[in-house]
Amino acid sequence: MIADSGIRVLVVDDESAAMSMANLLRHYGHQTLVAATGEIALQQAPQLKPDAVFIDLTSPVLDGLAVARRLRQMPAFVKTPLVALTDDVDPESRTQATTAGFDELLVRPYSLTDLLAIVTRVRKKIVRTREQIARSHRAATRSRRQNEESRAGLDEHWRRRQRLGAEPTPLVSFLGWDATPNYDMMSILGEDAQIVALDSFRTFLDQSDGPAFVRRQCLVVDGTAADVDALTAVAEMADRRPSLPVVVLVASGNVRLAVALMKAGAFDVVEKSIAEQELADVIACAIEGAGQGEQIRVSPSTGAHRLGDLTDVERRLLEFTVAGELNKQIARKLEISLRTVHLRRAALLKKTGARNRAELIRIAVEAGIGASV
Repeated sequence: MIADSGIRVLVVDDESAAMSMANLLRHYGHQTLVAATGEIALQQAPQLKPDAVFIDLTSPVLDGLAVARRLRQMPAFVKTPLVALTDDVDPESRTQATTAGFDELLVRPYSLTDLLAIVTRVRKKIVRTREQIARSHRAATRSRRQNEESRAGLDEHWRRRQRLGAEPTPLVSFLGWDATPNYDMMSILGEDAQIVALDSFRTFLDQSDGPAFVRRQCLVVDGTAADVDALTAVAEMADRRPSLPVVVLVASGNVRLAVALMKAGAFDVVEKSIAEQELADVIACAIEGAGQGEQIRVSPSTGAHRLGDLTDVERRLLEFTVAGELNKQIARKLEISLRTVHLRRAALLKKTGARNRAELIRIAVEAGIGASV
């Protein structure tokens, strides 16, 4: 971390001028390092790890512009503040400095006020950059941990059911999606999974009367297909087979349709551009939730009672779900991955015994969750 006032500065200038600036900065609480030429600075910078670099544009042999460009090519110095030291103030020189990667320009002769003002701005930028990196690291760590926990829970449940011999062959039916053969779901659903492409919703209803009816199933509907009425399909399945999860693919930005589908009883609504791995996770969660729901059907009041031990992330996810936020919006607001949103919602369905998002919302509203979102 940066000290309360000091930063670590590398000054690249001839020895006399560099030492003069270094002593001045040191007097105001900053750590200072000196390099007499650009070549020396490029050799030493990776080991010295300065917070900022002040570079004389007229450095001999390798000028300051070249030094800046070379530093910017190093991953460790992509965001490091660079300050150009120059005697020239014409617009062309400023443009060249900015293009080379400099953040600030300090014109000689400079006053103490000018120098300290630049150091203050540089320090603020360093603090902001480090805070952004720390937030990104925390979010990535949190998302990875939640993802691992959720996946571990689902995997354990599947293994337990397989040991008891209660795991029928998964059957995933795709309605109106020509791209189905291009997606490999087996790594998530298991090698015994069966993928079926349907030419109509009526075909699926006819199929439900056969032996496949008792299988662990999921219906994936392409809501962007011209010949598919996704809303009708979801509503009819909610009436005929409420325990069967329906996942609907919609076009990016079609919020109105997504909300209508969720209210009609869709298990989940995702954009058609979703990555293969994430779609496989949604399907796996849907199948897992449906299998669990057959065993632990609960009344809304019982489900609401089970919401008392939600984690902070689960509660916020539920609040955003009640407010009608889409998965991508929820992922952005919670600073977690889209995959984690799917897994955490599956955990909520499992905890409450809800069959789909619409039922989960009804349980949440009865419990008074989401009213303030």
